[in-house]
Amino acid sequence: MRQAGLFIFQQLALCSVLFVAVGCWEADAAVALSGTFGFTPIGTITYSGANLGLADSVTLPATEVVNTVPATYNGVANFFYAGASAIPLLSHLAVNPSTLSLPTVWGSFTPSSYLNFLVISDGTSPNNRYNFSLLDLMKTSNGSSDLEVYGQGMLHDTLGVFADTPGLLSIAFTQTGPTGAVNASFSVATSIVPEPGTLVAGCFALGWVLIGFFAYGRNSAGFRK
Repeated sequence: MRQAGLFIFQQLALCSVLFVAVGCWEADAAVALSGTFGFTPIGTITYSGANLGLADSVTLPATEVVNTVPATYNGVANFFYAGASAIPLLSHLAVNPSTLSLPTVWGSFTPSSYLNFLVISDGTSPNNRYNFSLLDLMKTSNGSSDLEVYGQGMLHDTLGVFADTPGLLSIAFTQTGPTGAVNASFSVATSIVPEPGTLVAGCFALGWVLIGFFAYGRNSAGFRK
């Protein structure tokens, strides 16, 4: 009777190890992106409206260039800083469409639909690796020469190494005087900051614990014979 119970325990332990291993493999294969990068337009920015602060649409140059990729993001390594997932400085981004229709409501997100609004067109490995689709837009302003636009969306890795990850596009527009040139700074940041390796390490630790129980059960059976 004792041997039958021990056999069942051993089978459960082995199944648990296999279950944990499969679960860890799937978790590791679907890591969310964690990072940020900034870019600036190449060309002229225009808008429609009484002034920049009251703009109802903004037209951007078709091409932008990456000018900022910090080494860390929220205290962890920035995935876009180095390695195979990097977005190097001076990489180009394509914007499509170039004209953003802005919400009529201020200070709250409004549903929008700009599929593949941003595409990192070169510099990545391979080119065109990442794209960002806009799902919601919000605008705020502190005056006639200031406009902030925020876009919630999804960052996609065309290689499939990383899972689709929610992100935020931030654009700060400024203008010196009513007829001055419009300047802008852009950034994209992921909304989820995973801890790479934590889940996988925990799974393997649990797996080794279960293997230990399995071995202990076998030794115990040997001693009782």
